[in-house]
Amino acid sequence: MNDESDNQIGLEIYKGSASVGRFLTLVFLIVTIIIAIIFCIYGVMTILQKNRHTEKVQGTIVSASCNAHHCYNVTVSYPVPGPTKASVTFDKLKTTASAPLKVGDPLTLYYNKNKHDDASTESSGKYLGQGIGMIVAAVLVVGFMGFFYWLVKKYEPVAAIAAPFEIVGILA
Repeated sequence: MNDESDNQIGLEIYKGSASVGRFLTLVFLIVTIIIAIIFCIYGVMTILQKNRHTEKVQGTIVSASCNAHHCYNVTVSYPVPGPTKASVTFDKLKTTASAPLKVGDPLTLYYNKNKHDDASTESSGKYLGQGIGMIVAAVLVVGFMGFFYWLVKKYEPVAAIAAPFEIVGILA
C-alpha cells in the first residue's frame, strides 16, 4: 500500500466518524429537548400546586425527644372544627428557639381543612424551589446540549471526536 491510499482510508474513517458524531449529537439533542419539556411541565405543575395546608391553628406538644438543635418524634395535638382534636407526629423538627421544645409548649401548625390529620409547620408552598430548579436545570441542559450541537455542526473535528464518546455513552 502507498501513502495516498492510507490517507484516503484515514480520510474516509474521519469523515464517517464526523457524520456519525453529527447524527448522534442531533439524536441526543432531540432526546434532551423531550426530557427538558417533561422537566418543565413537572416544574410548572409543582409551582402551580395549591398549598393544602391553609388553616392556621395553635397546637400543643404532647410528646417530644429533643436535643439542642432538633426534636424527634414530636407529637402535636391541635383543635379542629367539631368535637374532636387531631394530632400529628413529626419525625424531625429543627428548633429555632433558644431552648428546645418540651411537652406542653405551644406550636403553630397549618392543616388541611379537608383532611384534619394532614398538618405542617409551614404554610408556604414548599415545592416552589423544586419547581423552579427543575425548569432552570432543563433550560441549562438544553442550552449546553445546543451549544455542543452547534460545535459539532460548525467544526468537523469536534464531530469526529464526539462520535466514539457518544457510542460509548450509548453502550455504557
